[in-house]
Amino acid sequence: MVTISFTSSNDLSNNFITVTQAVNLDTMESDIVTNNGKITNATHTGDVTGATALTIGAKKVQLSMMEDGVDGELITYDASGVAAKVSVGTAAQVLTSNGVGAAPTFQDAGGGGTTILTVAKPSDEARTNSSVLLNDTDLHVEMEALGEYQFILTLNWENNPLNDIVKFDFDGGFGYYIARTKGVYVDGSSSIGFDGTTDLDNSGQITVIHGYVENITGSPVEFNFRWAQNVASGAKAITLKVRSSLVLIKLN
Repeated sequence: MVTISFTSSNDLSNNFITVTQAVNLDTMESDIVTNNGKITNATHTGDVTGATALTIGAKKVQLSMMEDGVDGELITYDASGVAAKVSVGTAAQVLTSNGVGAAPTFQDAGGGGTTILTVAKPSDEARTNSSVLLNDTDLHVEMEALGEYQFILTLNWENNPLNDIVKFDFDGGFGYYIARTKGVYVDGSSSIGFDGTTDLDNSGQITVIHGYVENITGSPVEFNFRWAQNVASGAKAITLKVRSSLVLIKLN
């Protein structure tokens, strides 16, 4: 037996041990190397499992355990499949795909969307004993400067006796012109051309008018539907019913 002892007070104060048996330093070094390369662990259960390589269970990492980021960033994967961040965009930008192999980015919204303007009558409106054309209370839409539109006007008439006449046109003063306009009775009894003021024998209950209108000025212009009973006296009131509507579809 080999005994090694330390007598220095300094050594003793540092808690050195006394070796009482043979020590092979080469073996010790080998054991250290082996231990450093060890992958076998005690068996774990719970959120972390395994007896060799440890595995974190699915859905076990809470948000509070993730690395902090910047408000507005998103998590994605790069072309190598590595988790990455999508940088914060600016107000009104939209998240845009950049195709396979590239992370998405926030970009300005593209143009080309269709603008559809729709107004409808919330209640009935009746007129009688006047042939003066007046703007409808509800069926009017503001057109953008130099805007081109397709329009669809759906009119639901009531209390109009056979052979009584409804008079209507579109008017916004100077500012726009109408072309290629057509009026059609829904019951299919007849169709009419339309250009400016037109007298319509309203034997049908619903009238659909469609066409093209353009604002030829550099400022917004109101597109108005006007109508009236076409006799000065002695006729029954004509009512334009609720849910009659005007739709403008912007073309440019």
